[in-house]
Amino acid sequence: MTTVTYKKLLLLSVLPAIMLASCSREDLDGGDDGSRTPVAFTAVVQSAALPQLTDTGGSSPATRTTLGPDGNTKWTQGDAVNVFMLTSGGTFLHNIIPGGDNVIHNVDPASGALTPAEGTPMYYPADTAVDFIAWHNPTDHALDNNYILYLDVYDQTTVEKQLAVDPLYSDNAKGISRGKNPVALQFRHLMSKVRFDITLGLGLTNGNLTEVQLQKAISYQGFDMRYGFVRGVVEKREAISPLRSAVPSGGADATYTALVFPRETYRNLDIVITVNGKEYTGTIPVGDREANTMYTYPVTVRETGVEVGDSLHGRALDGRRTAYRDPRQ
Repeated sequence: MTTVTYKKLLLLSVLPAIMLASCSREDLDGGDDGSRTPVAFTAVVQSAALPQLTDTGGSSPATRTTLGPDGNTKWTQGDAVNVFMLTSGGTFLHNIIPGGDNVIHNVDPASGALTPAEGTPMYYPADTAVDFIAWHNPTDHALDNNYILYLDVYDQTTVEKQLAVDPLYSDNAKGISRGKNPVALQFRHLMSKVRFDITLGLGLTNGNLTEVQLQKAISYQGFDMRYGFVRGVVEKREAISPLRSAVPSGGADATYTALVFPRETYRNLDIVITVNGKEYTGTIPVGDREANTMYTYPVTVRETGVEVGDSLHGRALDGRRTAYRDPRQ
């Protein structure tokens, strides 16, 4: 066999493999010319322009979402989100597209634009629409092997502690086809929020209100981050110490807020208020708490007892959806 004939046979033998690799690369990378189309993202947190949401009562953490003067949730330097890319209509883990498995992105606080933390972006497949799931885990706790995030919410007495139990989740971006326009990931709060506007009444006017507790509440439970739902099993109940706002809302003597687990009917949930060293107990009306929603209760404390009014209409925390911006601008 001549050298020329051998080279021709070798070329014929490897040609199918070369063509197969080329087709596979084109299918994954996208683009008729074989070019790759990276996925660009922006991130928006659903929040509401409500005065009580801007009361911090302390300094804001350096690496966690916070609340700006306009009441909108904003990112801070160092915030990151975990992003997954799935085939459209697919299920988590089973239909994750190669290169789209838990790619961490850093958030630009001014624009909300996301940048791959390790420099390598996700790339669209050529002819397949995709879904995106993303979350921001505000705590130092890692998810377990089943993607369950456990939170202990019993102590929310500082801004930092409350924000540390406020995970954000996005699953709005579905059926996205390959393109150059940024994908807007809309993050929502997985927790529910309750607010108590407390007024000191007959016998306690001008009294010294020093402490508030929510008793018999669920204080430790998990979220299944694959789907953004609270885990069904109640892990622990104990008193929750809420955050006191720096400035009371309206004409109240004090305003307290707390994050509570959603999708749970709180039966016999008590609020215990300490005034002049004495505890006064009232019962919060029974009702479900929806995620990404705040419930406001007017509370009056008198020498004869505590009166808790029905919640003012629970208001979703998505009153405005705006791109993130530096509040100084």
